[in-house]
Amino acid sequence: MKVCIVGASGKLGRYMVQHALDRGYEVVGVCR
Repeated sequence: MKVCIVGASGKLGRYMVQHALDRGYEVVGVCR
């Protein structure tokens, strides 16, 4: 599954990216 996480460089965003990667998702992170 693919997910896009907005605000991937923030505290919560970094947690969400790592959590998704650990579960095997393909992650695209968006930050300003």
